[in-house]
Amino acid sequence: MKRIALITLAALTMVFCRKETPESKSSDLPEELVKKAPAPLSDEELASKAIRLGNTAFDRNDSLFYKAEVINSVKPEIKGVNLYGKTSRKGRLSYFENTLIFRSDEKVSSLLPGHLFRIDATAADSLFFFTYDNTRNLPRAYSAVTNNDRLEITEVANSPNFYFDLMANRQFSIDIPYPEKYFILHKSLKISSDSLLLELIDSTQSLYKTPEPFFERPTPLPIQTYLVKGREHISEVLAVHSADTVDTWFQLAEKKKTGDTLKITRSEFIDDNTLARQTTFEWPGIDNKHLTIYHTDSISQRFLYNKDFDISLVKSDSFKLKKNYYHFYQDLKDSIFIFETNPVATDGNEMIWRYQLRYLQKEDPSPNPVRVRVLKKQLMKGGGKLVFSMPETYLPKQVDIAEIVGSENHGLSKDLNFDGHPDLVLRAGSDLAGNPRYEVYLYNKQKGDFSRDTAFDGTAITEAGIISIPEHRRLLYSAVTANGGFSASLVKIDKTGNPESKTNFWTSGSPGNLKVNYQKTVRSKVTEKEFGIDAPGDWQMASLKNDFLNWVKAQLNTD
Repeated sequence: MKRIALITLAALTMVFCRKETPESKSSDLPEELVKKAPAPLSDEELASKAIRLGNTAFDRNDSLFYKAEVINSVKPEIKGVNLYGKTSRKGRLSYFENTLIFRSDEKVSSLLPGHLFRIDATAADSLFFFTYDNTRNLPRAYSAVTNNDRLEITEVANSPNFYFDLMANRQFSIDIPYPEKYFILHKSLKISSDSLLLELIDSTQSLYKTPEPFFERPTPLPIQTYLVKGREHISEVLAVHSADTVDTWFQLAEKKKTGDTLKITRSEFIDDNTLARQTTFEWPGIDNKHLTIYHTDSISQRFLYNKDFDISLVKSDSFKLKKNYYHFYQDLKDSIFIFETNPVATDGNEMIWRYQLRYLQKEDPSPNPVRVRVLKKQLMKGGGKLVFSMPETYLPKQVDIAEIVGSENHGLSKDLNFDGHPDLVLRAGSDLAGNPRYEVYLYNKQKGDFSRDTAFDGTAITEAGIISIPEHRRLLYSAVTANGGFSASLVKIDKTGNPESKTNFWTSGSPGNLKVNYQKTVRSKVTEKEFGIDAPGDWQMASLKNDFLNWVKAQLNTD
């Protein structure tokens, strides 16, 4: 023993008397002399410790904690532990739940009533603990604040919305394969005597309580979901109501069929203050041998809600979608086939476009487009009389068949000279600046055919092409200018059907200093002009095209 002590002392003398150099630091101490902090307990070890500490609170041997579950917070040193206990009284076994809070593996709370289901970080040194008290069927909230290195835990009334975590279901949609059978089997859930709720639905509808609870556990909030059954629809609504008032009545989901239109509404609680709802309307558009088109209109909404489930709309967006479903026929892959449009009434006669087409694919390309070559395009009167044959220069060598069989007017829809008869407006490539260019054939009532008229040719960058404004007898042309701005022309058509005047508008300047210019000519003579007009202040660069064209059309009201 003495020899060992002396060796140890000598070693210490060498260590502490040695002059410290950059190579000689405290980390060079023998490992057995370096004091180590105890390793944090694993979740299993902490659970065992919590059970042991929890059981010391019982002064009788008829109760004990038998299971524990560790809940981590955003602060690694602070954890909650759910304790599951059972007790035997008078031969009857019952179960209960409590919570303990630990900091750095040391207990910092007494036994809190209930089951811990959520921990929130609210500030740098503050947390919220949420438990569900089974004995009172009540959620409870506790704040945990660091004060002088102590964690003070206090029950609070005002807290974040904890109901989100108690929801049995957060997504809602109508998914009932056999509605009639469903409601027959759930007839006991039908509401027939609650006049307060029945006043909220139509007399042709029925109201049923949903079999599933809104919350996983009972709460003091008077909230319930109901199914509303109509002749052609089923919807699910969220209701917060007492015996004499309904505070919230909100549609969560719906499935409704009206004619060919199917309406679907779905919703989801995103977090403890955000509710999203999506509604779509879907219906078939064109449906012929070669193509079926389905249209979808969608409305996407965002709502805010609180602990009382007061729901308010904060944002709504809508968009439209068109989806093509192609039909490819193997027996037509090596042949020329005919497609005829629906009749178009012109001058008391019905006319159709007749196309001669050929597949460019040998196999069904679905879901990709079916592409064809247009060999002929002819406008025919009833009885098969040829009215107009499209010049070959206008015929595309390859095109998505949807552009042919999915079109409704095929260029025969606009009355450009305001004589009461539709004229032909044909896409003819692009100009040098890349603007879509159109050529026009006017209907000749005396001859019953169409004649080329270059005075109506022009460019247009809108989806509608050349825009006809009959109430002002004007045509609107548009283009992108070489400097990236926009130009437009308003052409006035006189009573004989010929262009009378033309007013050109164009933008200039730079973002933040946009200008508008215009020049009007009548019979090729300049009658008005003005340059450098300040653009309206609400114009945005992202929507400059639409802002500019809407402003141009508005000038008609001042003409």
